[in-house]
Amino acid sequence: MHSRVFAVALSTGLGLAALAAAWHLVPPFPSRLHPCGSALAVYAGIVATYHVVRAWRWHVLVRPNDHAPATSHLTIAWIGFAWIALLPMRLGEFVRPALLARRRQVSFVAATGSILVERLVDAAIISGLFLILAGTALADHGRRPEIGTLVRGSALIAATLFVVSVGLVVAALARGRVETWAFDPLAPRLPRLVARLRTVVEELARGLSVLTDPGTRRRFVAATGAYWALNAAGMWQLATAHGLDLPYAQSLTLIAVLGLTLLLPAAPAQAGPFQLGLALGLQLAANPAPPDEIASSYLASCYAVQLGVIVAFGAASHVWLGLGWRSVLGAREASRQPHADPGPQPRASQRRPPQG
Repeated sequence: MHSRVFAVALSTGLGLAALAAAWHLVPPFPSRLHPCGSALAVYAGIVATYHVVRAWRWHVLVRPNDHAPATSHLTIAWIGFAWIALLPMRLGEFVRPALLARRRQVSFVAATGSILVERLVDAAIISGLFLILAGTALADHGRRPEIGTLVRGSALIAATLFVVSVGLVVAALARGRVETWAFDPLAPRLPRLVARLRTVVEELARGLSVLTDPGTRRRFVAATGAYWALNAAGMWQLATAHGLDLPYAQSLTLIAVLGLTLLLPAAPAQAGPFQLGLALGLQLAANPAPPDEIASSYLASCYAVQLGVIVAFGAASHVWLGLGWRSVLGAREASRQPHADPGPQPRASQRRPPQG
């Protein structure tokens, strides 16, 4: 308990430090929101659409192990996304696999594997986009020295993230060889680390196994492409509503920077890294750099709309499934206990009705 409280306190402190760094780049509170209400409504519609696509993508990964109606997976996904946004340290990542394992006959390992696939694919996309686009944006027009320093540091993080993401996928696809060449020799010296890596690789391999089906693979790739394209379109539309010169390609730079900063420890409601990512991304992607008042309005609008849509979907899903917040957090706590993998799941016709 004490270690968990310390971790949450540390994460919150680091998140607030990131918020202070963002305020150094962009004033925290605009005097007013510059886009009209209709422009914000359009942006909210785009955010809601890619939120649906994001949940559908997870449904594509989960469905081979659980032939439930799409609404069952979508509502669980939206609850999980809301808690990821609200809790510090991305503790909400446990919610989806815990709820799926509790409400459906799906092993915790299989559910966690689907999320690992999501995270590693997104990490590879974010880091790859940053490495390709951020350097070009920095070279196209001069920036303050501290921006260049931050970009170079972020590029190192992005390169590391890309290598780790691809490396874990390769390790999962070649589990037998990794066991022989890496895990077995290291196990006597680093037993706890090797045990944890074995668990991650096993869960990831289980998640990747569903992509051996061509139809599932096509749907996952299509949903991933649509999700990121809509994400960038939303950033571009909101920038246009603010009168910013932000080409669509540079909106990809913006979401890449934001994606990298969201990996940092955050205060509740992702406060800190979200603002820092947008502030740095705007300084890098927009040419010329926006006035402080416009940049401040952009940050406030983007943060409020995204958090509002995520929480609204999550709250509606809580009501739809009849789940209280204590029940969801209880499922998250239960997920920390060891879970046995029951192996292949029965066909849909052999399943009992879902409980709860």
